[in-house]
Amino acid sequence: MGKGLGMSLQDAQDVRISEDSLVDFYEVLGLDRTASVEELQENLHDMRINWQGKAQRAGTLGDQARERILLISQATEAFADEDSRMRYNVRLRKSTESGPQDEAQVDWLSRAWGYYFIGEDGAGAVAARKAREKDPDNAMVYVVSAWIKLRQEDVKQAKQDADEAFVLDELGEDTADVHHVRGAVLFNAGNYQKAVESFDRALAKASTDEKPEIYTRKAWALDRDGKLDDALDACLAGFEQGVEMTSTVGSLLADVTAGVVVRKCDDPNKPDASIKAYQGVLQRFESGFADSAAKTTLVTYVKEQIARQEKLRTRLKTIKDLESKQRQLAGERNPGSDSPGFPLLAIGAAAFGFMLTPAASFFAVIGLAAAIWAGYQIKQGMDWKAQKAAYEGAQHQLVDVEKRLERLKKDESLFEVPPLKKN
Repeated sequence: MGKGLGMSLQDAQDVRISEDSLVDFYEVLGLDRTASVEELQENLHDMRINWQGKAQRAGTLGDQARERILLISQATEAFADEDSRMRYNVRLRKSTESGPQDEAQVDWLSRAWGYYFIGEDGAGAVAARKAREKDPDNAMVYVVSAWIKLRQEDVKQAKQDADEAFVLDELGEDTADVHHVRGAVLFNAGNYQKAVESFDRALAKASTDEKPEIYTRKAWALDRDGKLDDALDACLAGFEQGVEMTSTVGSLLADVTAGVVVRKCDDPNKPDASIKAYQGVLQRFESGFADSAAKTTLVTYVKEQIARQEKLRTRLKTIKDLESKQRQLAGERNPGSDSPGFPLLAIGAAAFGFMLTPAASFFAVIGLAAAIWAGYQIKQGMDWKAQKAAYEGAQHQLVDVEKRLERLKKDESLFEVPPLKKN
């Protein structure tokens, strides 16, 4: 139990390149024979990082991981360029003419991990099955099988394999791996609190190189559980390890971090509060972990969200001002369609009265009254025309304001949070 990766030092020495034998890196490391040199180098780079974490441990597991890294380094040299690869392939064909390798000597567990690391889950599942048949009491054969089943979305079988690994890990040599995969299984089952507990147990035993991936999964579980502050702390802890990550883990950690930040800070209806929250996160990013491409990407992303919220703030103010203007224009009084007529009769009466003024003071009074009434009627007509012009102008403005409001309220582009752009 707790036998590690299943490859002895003697096994590793047997597959090293020498003048008498040549290791088939394609077979041993699970590499695609049709892949380009660039693809092989990328796979070997990620594979080295994945093994590097285990190589930091003491005991058998660490020894076996270090031997695996030696093989990866040799393969990296063999596939340095097209000429080097061609020479290696010629030597390999000559070396394999003596016959296939004895299956009993194959390290199926390491091959299963190799296939898993490069995404060959079908081949990985076969290798994991052969590893279980060869060494059924090794917890690690169930760990790698559980990871493969998770990626194949067979959560039920993944849980069985993870439980088997947990039972077999009596000596605690593989605790980090066991609890890491158990946490992932619990996460997929929706049990986020238990998943976080498993990830914490894994972190207590994991090497520095292994921690970023575990912190990423812990942050993801905390995010799903609604604990955004703790999730952000976990994301930052992943970056703060300061180690090289595989492209997959680095990309996932950046995506999880961006998602947590948005859910923690973003409220399109409260731009002032959102800007303040984003600025707090920005300060943590700028001072929280060492300069890197990931840091630059995340800092730029947060600044973009602050700019988006500032545009939202302007938009909301514009809507508020337009709504106020709308109420003002809608309150403009309609003077009606009937305008006061021209006071022709009153003007005539006033003129007649003034004409007869020398004859009788009575007619003078009548003329004065008629003149006052005529002046009042003229004023009423002028006021009506002014009110009518103001009302019609307000109606035209109201139409324009309502159209602008409709366009602003329909435009939801600023509400859409863009995805994180990675270099």
